[in-house]
Amino acid sequence: MKTLVVFVGLIFLFSCNNEKLRPISSSIFLHNNSSKVWLLDKELIGEKDYTPLRMQYKQIFVFHKSYKLYIYRLNTLGTQKGTQFSYEINDENKQLTISNDTAEYSYYLNLVSRNKIILTPHSDNIKRTLVLISFPEY
Repeated sequence: MKTLVVFVGLIFLFSCNNEKLRPISSSIFLHNNSSKVWLLDKELIGEKDYTPLRMQYKQIFVFHKSYKLYIYRLNTLGTQKGTQFSYEINDENKQLTISNDTAEYSYYLNLVSRNKIILTPHSDNIKRTLVLISFPEY
C-alpha cells in the first residue's frame, strides 16, 4: 500500500510541467466545434417578453465554426433561406458582434454555457435582450 502511494505521488510530481492552461474561447459553446442550433427562448425589452407564443413562429440561430450565423423562423425552415450574418467574439470584453452588409449588432455575453446564452445590448441602437437555449429535444 505504501508503495502504491509513493508511486502515485511520483506520477503526480513528474506529470506536472510549467505549461500554462489556455482559457477556452466562448465561441466553442456557440458552435460546438461544428455547428449548433439555438432557440430564441426570450426576446426582452425591459421586463416585457416579445417572443412569439407559438413554437412555429419562434426563431432559431445556427452558429457555425466558420463564424457564420443563420437566423430562421421555424415555420419557414427548409422553404426560405435564413438571414446570413457573420459573428465575432471578444472574450476579453465578453462581447459578441453580429453583422452583415446592412446591419451590425453588438451584445454582451452575460451568460454562456452549453445550454443557455444570455445576450444583453451593448449599444443604444439595440433594445432587446436575447435568451437563447440549446434547441430542445421533442
